[in-house]
Amino acid sequence: MALPKLLLLFPQVFEMDISKQLQAYEVEYHVLQDELMDSPSPLNENQKMEKLEKTNSSLRQQNLDLLEELQAAHAKIHSLEARAESLASSEAKLKQAMHSLEMERVALLGTVAELKARMSTLDLPSSEDQENHQS
Repeated sequence: MALPKLLLLFPQVFEMDISKQLQAYEVEYHVLQDELMDSPSPLNENQKMEKLEKTNSSLRQQNLDLLEELQAAHAKIHSLEARAESLASSEAKLKQAMHSLEMERVALLGTVAELKARMSTLDLPSSEDQENHQS
């Protein structure tokens, strides 16, 4: 994955707010609990309790699922941060290598120019002159 894509992905991951969903489920749970308590139902106390326990169990499972999602999101964030650091390090190393190669190129061009100058002072034909004479 390219570094720009990773940089766009970070804000999206950080914007995930599972705690709001957890709070919404908690509110939903309390509303359901209040409705069950206030509703004039023919259910006896045992049936009410069973229904509340089922609702509670369901909400607990939803909370666990959301916590798993949160943990996965944190793991993904950590992974993406590590990948971004790795890519930045690789980029820095490549820039340094490019700079070194450019300096080597400049040095080699200087050496070639110096050799051509020495050859001209010795009146030796350069390889370009030899190619021109052979043609």
